[in-house]
Amino acid sequence: MKKLHTNHLHRESTFTYPFETFEDTSTGKGYRRISPKGILAHYPYFYLNMFNQAGNTLLMILEHEGNRNIFLLDMEKETAKQVTFYHKSDGFQDFGPRFGPDGSTLIYVVHNQVVRLNIESGHVDVLYEPEVGWETYSVVDGSSDGQYLVTIDFLKSDYVNKDNSNWEDFMLQGQRGLRSKLLKIHIESKEVDMLLDTFYYEAYGLKKNQWLGHPQFKPGDNHMISYCHEGFGGTVDARIWLMNTITRDIHCPRKHTYEGEIISHEFFTHDGEKLGFVRIAHDDSDKGSLRFVNMNTFKEETIMDLPRCSHFITDAKDNYIIADADYPAKPYLYFIDINKKKTIPLLLHNSSMKSYGNTQDAHPHPVFTPDSNHILFVSDMEGYPAIYMASVEEFVREDKRNE
Repeated sequence: MKKLHTNHLHRESTFTYPFETFEDTSTGKGYRRISPKGILAHYPYFYLNMFNQAGNTLLMILEHEGNRNIFLLDMEKETAKQVTFYHKSDGFQDFGPRFGPDGSTLIYVVHNQVVRLNIESGHVDVLYEPEVGWETYSVVDGSSDGQYLVTIDFLKSDYVNKDNSNWEDFMLQGQRGLRSKLLKIHIESKEVDMLLDTFYYEAYGLKKNQWLGHPQFKPGDNHMISYCHEGFGGTVDARIWLMNTITRDIHCPRKHTYEGEIISHEFFTHDGEKLGFVRIAHDDSDKGSLRFVNMNTFKEETIMDLPRCSHFITDAKDNYIIADADYPAKPYLYFIDINKKKTIPLLLHNSSMKSYGNTQDAHPHPVFTPDSNHILFVSDMEGYPAIYMASVEEFVREDKRNE
């Protein structure tokens, strides 16, 4: 097993900087940049646990001299603490870090290993390393009780381009396929359960060496995992899949109804009752809809028809949605009251969605803070990806008054 460059983790850097305030030109809504000015910044993939238990510290990624590392941002004190010191050559996967269940650890991928960092001591524990010739996925999800992780390994020799830093490579990879193994890891024992290998996917009547992505545990259920068939837009046969890790049965809860239909960016609601996703009629469409599949009945519900959106997610109580419209639609962030079916154009995110070395860099990936009073989003509206925060407390407060 390779040794981690643990000496990178013995330093510590803390700095304070002011959050800058802006006003949206379309709605007049105020918002703040909460990452340092002039520095490329983003937070982890939008369904990962990026806040500590108290909800006042955000896990964010900053880039300095081409090196991306984890910083913990105290949003009340406007102070950031650097907790990793990796070099670009270390292979740190910057969209995959997440807090462990008690907030004292961080779990992420570096050196092609899934590791756990103790924030206080700086100790790094290797939880998993793939076999020679394989690379582990950048995003690792955890079960609600903190016992298990789920990830995917990819066969390196199947890569079109290992860096996958542009959409052309992404499209080619989807066409070629990428042998993938779906894995469940017991954190304490480090035992690995290989759930699925797409080399044998034809046994399910599916494409051999299908490229898999975005494995997620259903909240409150250690034995139900969702994953996706990766690929570009409407070229995917069927995006969303579920696996029972005991029986190994797989099921597509939402089949595509025609060639070219786009289903994307699935996530579980916090109560585990529903699976959300974006549906777009076809690649050139400027319209879309936000939908849920009931995890008990598998019936589909359309929450809202909107201009074309890339992502959406619910707040901690599953009462509200924040969604980001994508071109050719006008690039608004939409705040949605699920129960009232009420939609508010909050502000323009104005992000280009372009790559700055990673295709995800300038994706808004809007999320709620744990108290539901603010939303965060990423945008390159100032010429580089940065993290912004806007209050939605007035809408939440109005709802509470009317209860």
